[in-house]
Amino acid sequence: MRFLFATGMASSPWGGSEELWSQTAQRLKILGHDVMALAPDWRPRPPKICELSAAGIPVAHYPVAPGLVRRTMDAVRRRVLKRHVRSGKQTVLHRFLRCFRPDLVCISHGAIACGIEFMEICQEHGLPYVSIAQANAESLWPDDSLAERLGAAFLGAAQNFFVSETNLSLLECQVGCKLPNSEIVRNPCNVRQDFVPDWPDDAPVTRLACVGRLDPSAKGQDLVLRLLSSPPWNEAPLRVSFYGTGRMESALKRLANTLGVDPKVEFCGHVSDVAGIWKKNHALILPSRYEGLPLAIVEAMLCGRPVITTEVAGNAEFISDGETGFVAAAPTLALLSDAMARAWRRRKDWPAIGAAAAVLIRQKIPADPALVFAQRLLDLAKKNGHGKSAPR
Repeated sequence: MRFLFATGMASSPWGGSEELWSQTAQRLKILGHDVMALAPDWRPRPPKICELSAAGIPVAHYPVAPGLVRRTMDAVRRRVLKRHVRSGKQTVLHRFLRCFRPDLVCISHGAIACGIEFMEICQEHGLPYVSIAQANAESLWPDDSLAERLGAAFLGAAQNFFVSETNLSLLECQVGCKLPNSEIVRNPCNVRQDFVPDWPDDAPVTRLACVGRLDPSAKGQDLVLRLLSSPPWNEAPLRVSFYGTGRMESALKRLANTLGVDPKVEFCGHVSDVAGIWKKNHALILPSRYEGLPLAIVEAMLCGRPVITTEVAGNAEFISDGETGFVAAAPTLALLSDAMARAWRRRKDWPAIGAAAAVLIRQKIPADPALVFAQRLLDLAKKNGHGKSAPR
């Protein structure tokens, strides 16, 4: 069978939202199916995109444009030509479909609306498609026009996949209707399910890891820095290591210096050895402002580490407060400090809490989520897609 994977995430070259579709594409290729992919034209190419090409999966690319620039250009074209004009994404997809006749198109969204153009062109040509919705947020609430488009696009899918129940419920509120053609899917992560590192050596300083792209609007790293600068944490034997890169790295470093917490933090950049992070850190702190279901949480739990996080999207869906981690009710400094205080009072119990988290997460996450998803796509393609025609 033939599968086309299209990613709408053009805000950064790569992220956790891209793992499911890309690994699933490779699983389907190994199973003997024809697979092609469509991705933003980042230079240099992300290593994972190069892996797809090396695996024999042709990848086409569409131009990357900042969101405001893209929206302005599209508005100008519509006003001048007095009609709908295909975006760069749609144009590339249309050309791609003329030479590749997929039985199913799988569209991955970094944020909730970034793949909508792909969904609409599939609808235009009667092509069966599924969507993977990774992140959503109250701050991404669509206006009436976009809400109508989103509702039509998601209702028109053969199936929609969400990584958290919370984000599915939020989208239904945002578009004002139920999405019965929806289910929950799990992302693959970068830690083996049979790996649980030893607890870090006892030390006078407790070490926390904050893992994720350096983007305070989503991951809330500024809240961690502000926490460390405020009583009692400015005097506590505590150190936080930030793992990840991003466009806001310099600003976060300046903030750390301004707040006087440089001695209590380190910026470690991107680290490919995720298991190595948890060999030397006692817990994860991740005060997200919006999410899907972060790989960092799943990986920390797999490695037997407690999680201190916020009740945002899927963050708390696997965490029972005080039993497998600690949850702040919202991403505010006061509530994060309160969650941290509850965790700190029980830090002698962290090994046991982490062990309970490791047991729980293995009950929730399949050993090979990409293989499970590949089989689900095969079932849907057989049901909905076989024999469909591509646009001329």
